[in-house]
Amino acid sequence: MNSDNPWIPPYALWLLGLAVLGWSIGPLWGFYWGKRSQIEIEHRKAKYELLAVIADQRVKFETMKWREAEFFAQSVATMTTAVPRMKPFLSDKQWTRLHTILQEYQSHQKSEFEGGRARLAAAIAADLGTGKTHAQILLEYLDRFEECVKKIT
Repeated sequence: MNSDNPWIPPYALWLLGLAVLGWSIGPLWGFYWGKRSQIEIEHRKAKYELLAVIADQRVKFETMKWREAEFFAQSVATMTTAVPRMKPFLSDKQWTRLHTILQEYQSHQKSEFEGGRARLAAAIAADLGTGKTHAQILLEYLDRFEECVKKIT
């Protein structure tokens, strides 16, 4: 069939078929990888935004050093709005872990961190090794949030 015409090589039909296949699969392949990288970028952005919120909470904690009750009230509100934004980007297991930490954090009361007597009792208990100071408790929760978010891939 192609041997009659010396200008058409015998493998021309294969080349034409491969070109058509490449032109049809190429855009689909590009769309797939583009969408995948876009989702990955959104996931990473949400993770870094939550890490930025946690870092901001650490800075606020340092500026409100002896006002743990005020910091706690403000921090619970901030974390309660920031953590659920991560849910669409997490697996069920990751979300459960992060949400559990948030619920434990929310279970504390502002009154636990108020008053000089409570602070003194917590400091004495911490010195005796039987408890933690208010600052240690709050920083421990921020550490737990940060550790959990950093484990998210």
